[in-house]
Amino acid sequence: MPVVISESRWFEFRAEMEAVAVGCDGHYHSPMALRAFVFIAGAIFTLNCRREHPTPSAEQVAAAMIRQQAAEREQGIARVRTTEQGIDLLRSSVRLYKNDHPGQCPTTEQLQAEGFLDRSRATTDGWGRPFHVECNGDDVVVRSDGPDGRAGTEDDIPR
Repeated sequence: MPVVISESRWFEFRAEMEAVAVGCDGHYHSPMALRAFVFIAGAIFTLNCRREHPTPSAEQVAAAMIRQQAAEREQGIARVRTTEQGIDLLRSSVRLYKNDHPGQCPTTEQLQAEGFLDRSRATTDGWGRPFHVECNGDDVVVRSDGPDGRAGTEDDIPR
């Protein structure tokens, strides 16, 4: 039957043994048997830990990684969808504003202040960054910098 030593008890035991084994000058003065006993007790502790908390198999690690990647992919898809919905809503609000204020391109703050955009609506993309609104005549472009947060890269979300 294996000897079971708790982790906290192992560290206490090891400290006690090292205190006995180490002299005032910091060198070991104990017989070789004491050092061997400390080593063997550590090996038993390690084996017991592995039984209680076995190392996952390669298949288990791969499955966990695949689940994590799938969750991250789903989260990314949800952020893109949220961003696309926000862009559509913001573009519609800008167009309504431009009907009442020809030649002007509003900020999201102006849209909210004048009631063209509900204050409860998010004015940021799925990553928490503000949308960019550009007006060129009657054309309205609302975009997000996308997942990387940098303007002008291929992951930007223009609508």
